[in-house]
Parts: sequence; C-alpha cells; structure tokens
Amino acid sequence: MAYVLHNPAWLVAIQIALFVLILALAFVFGTLERLFGIGRRKGTPEEFANALEKCLLGEEPERGWDEPMDVTLADPRLEQVRQSLCLRPNLYRLSTEKDKDELRAIIVSLRRGDLPDVPPQRGMKSLFRFRR
Repeated sequence: MAYVLHNPAWLVAIQIALFVLILALAFVFGTLERLFGIGRRKGTPEEFANALEKCLLGEEPERGWDEPMDVTLADPRLEQVRQSLCLRPNLYRLSTEKDKDELRAIIVSLRRGDLPDVPPQRGMKSLFRFRR
C-alpha cells in the first residue's frame, strides 16, 4: 500500500487498523457469547454427573463432554459446581482415594438434584455475566 500510494505512513496505519479491527471483532464475539450464551453447553445435572462419572472411571466421554471441567455450562448452578471443582485441582486429578470418594459424593449429589442456590444478579453484571 505504501509503495502504491507513495506514502510510507501507510506502513504504520495499516498495522494499527488491523490491530483495531481484531480488537473490535474480539469485543463483538465476546459480547455475543456473554449476552446469548453462545458456546455454553446446555446440559442437565444428570448429564454432568454422567460426564464426571465417566471421567472417574476412565471411560471414553460422551460427545460434547470431552473434558467436563473445560465445558462452560449454561445453567448457573451447574457452572458454580464446575467452577468449584476447578478450584480444587487435587479433586479432579483423582490422585488419592479420598479425592475419588469426594468426587463420587458430588456425583451422587448432582443426581439427587442438590445444586447450590445462585442468587439472581441484577444490573450490568447479570447482563454480561462477568466472571470473577
């Protein structure tokens, strides 16, 4: 462009314009994901419990649940359970029998329907579902 227009300022301007375009696209797609839940897995507590159990037993996961801890869930109660499991890496690595027993208890709790209560959020935070 700089060669064709005989102005070296285009060398810098095009780089900046591309960077701004990439940032704008990232913002648009990130906002769409936050507003409409695009990319979030819609699943029931039973499906999540099955995925965790297959992981516990070392079996092949179902399609869509390749790695249960890496799937963002649409249900805020299930998402809270998933995030609490992610915060305890020893539990998910299943290195000891105690960790396996704790994960079994969580699976049983999910199947019973004992999910934590998530208070409804209001205002801008609920609109964009900001993560901590």
